[in-house]
Amino acid sequence: MKIDKKNADVKAPPKSPFTLQLALKSSLDVFYFTVPCELHSLIGREQNQKISKDEFKKFWDSLGQEKTYTMDFGGSSQLKLYPGFDSVTEDIQACLEKNGFALMAKTTKQQTGQTMMYFSAKTVNGLPLLFEVANPHNGDDKSIQVTYKIPVAPLKPLLENSLKYLFGDRN
Repeated sequence: MKIDKKNADVKAPPKSPFTLQLALKSSLDVFYFTVPCELHSLIGREQNQKISKDEFKKFWDSLGQEKTYTMDFGGSSQLKLYPGFDSVTEDIQACLEKNGFALMAKTTKQQTGQTMMYFSAKTVNGLPLLFEVANPHNGDDKSIQVTYKIPVAPLKPLLENSLKYLFGDRN
């Protein structure tokens, strides 16, 4: 489904929780209902909505510590990592790319052996979504740490919910 942006408020982030209002016209009547939606459903998928590596670095550097947060999945964390990730780094990369996030860079730290992956996307109204995924975390191959930066506070709960949905145990 394509999201029509002609009446979008491009200066404001989506509200949390984000919902879509739908209308279904049938031969009986018109039915209206609300459907909950995750933030990764609002990622712009057109080429002009992609973030370049230079833009990523500029955004990442410009968003200070006050806009930087972390989430841990797996290991001793309360958030359990989805057990269907057999090869954690490759499966996470595939999962994120299928959901509209682009891999900006992937590197391995020599001293710790951690694989660091950097991902980005823009919402349909142009807000950047930036994060780093580190695996293994605390020496556990089945755990990750996600460090993310957000440009505006209302995106925080939306991005967190999306990350929990994408990375978390679905049981």
